[in-house]
Amino acid sequence: MINFYNKCEKFDKAIELFDSVPKDRVDTTSYNCVIQSYIGKGDLNRAIEILDEMQHLNILPNSTTMTIILTACADSKNYEQGLRVLNIVGESKLSSTQLMTSMINFYNKCEKFDKAIELFDSVPKDRLDTSFHNCLIQSYIGKGDLDRAFSIFNHMKEYCSIQPIIPDTTTYLVLLTGCADRESLSKD
Repeated sequence: MINFYNKCEKFDKAIELFDSVPKDRVDTTSYNCVIQSYIGKGDLNRAIEILDEMQHLNILPNSTTMTIILTACADSKNYEQGLRVLNIVGESKLSSTQLMTSMINFYNKCEKFDKAIELFDSVPKDRLDTSFHNCLIQSYIGKGDLDRAFSIFNHMKEYCSIQPIIPDTTTYLVLLTGCADRESLSKD
């Protein structure tokens, strides 16, 4: 029900419903929903306080929890809070493709492109998929290295011998945006 209110952008109703549930009946999924409510309201600090509350109550955050918060940190370019979340991720050993790509995107949005590339390079080759490569392409575009971004695009299938890496619409959108940005810079 909390998630329903979130989808309808009735964040206060979602929070009210969450607050009415006894704490001993609340699980990680419920916490994820209320964290999303606070983020939807634009209150990242309160969302992180909820994460702290979860940990205090020994309710373990999962990859979804961390992805939600880290994405909000990236969108608001809140590097300090994002580093705090990354520290929790590191301590917890949480890992998923979605979480890892949100970590790379966090670094990209905070213009820490070398850190994003370093994180990409640390991912086992058999886990690399299109979403990881899209993040890497975005990193090189952010660094102003459009040639390297296109090189990655041209060689995506070579990164993983287990399965081919197929460009998707996001891949093309990232590259087209990079080309447009470079073109507008050259006109200035």
